[in-house]
Amino acid sequence: MSETLLSSRNLAFELYEVLDAEALTQRERFADHNRETFDAAIATARGIAEELFAPHNRKNDEHEPQYVNGAAELIPEVAPALKAFHEAGFLNATRDFEHGGMQLPNLLSQACFAHFQSANCATSSYSMLTMGVANLIEAFGSDEQKQRFLQPI
Repeated sequence: MSETLLSSRNLAFELYEVLDAEALTQRERFADHNRETFDAAIATARGIAEELFAPHNRKNDEHEPQYVNGAAELIPEVAPALKAFHEAGFLNATRDFEHGGMQLPNLLSQACFAHFQSANCATSSYSMLTMGVANLIEAFGSDEQKQRFLQPI
């Protein structure tokens, strides 16, 4: 895989030599993971970011979203990029398995997100904002709001 976004070598050094990410697998919550699952998530993020996010980075800047006839209009490349992000499970990367998440440690989730952000900050922000809204509702929403909004998000 190419190295157009982040250096795999540098990221692996930071994760495994400096921050000892593998030690997280000793915690009960992350016991189903190992370096291979961490690396697979990172490789998936890198692939999606390079193939679907990076190519329209400049076009995103040149054609800002517009509000037309009551709806937001985005460049067409945004939808397949976000669809791939969501289908790969990155929207729920840190959430429990039983809630559709990958149950990744935040450290690894952020390593994955770094690829999307470096590829296309504008497109990645849509999903990052969605995660923020979900976290806010989960932490402070009423039971009715959680029931109504969390699953669709």
